[in-house]
Amino acid sequence: VGYKVVISQIMPQQKLVELEYRLGSLLNLVTGESRVLTSLKRRPVLLVCGIAKPASFLEMIESQMQADVAGLIAYPDHTEYGVEDLKDIEARAQELDCEAIVCTQK
Repeated sequence: VGYKVVISQIMPQQKLVELEYRLGSLLNLVTGESRVLTSLKRRPVLLVCGIAKPASFLEMIESQMQADVAGLIAYPDHTEYGVEDLKDIEARAQELDCEAIVCTQK
């Protein structure tokens, strides 16, 4: 028995809504330029996220963007990045010689 059936049996009055999160486009935060995901195909990138399951973000980047993930910085879910975090992210990207930093949207 699937989870949808179980939920509808337990809470028949409730509507079941499923959400899917997926990659959109890449947005340059300095210039505002939007680029297609594959523009970083086989390019070294640093991933930064503050989500509950960072492994899912990594898998999406590798499969959909086909970027060369040089590193991953995973913060706790819903982290608000501070100045020191941004300095650490920049230093790590430079250390890994990354062409881009790819971050989940906040």
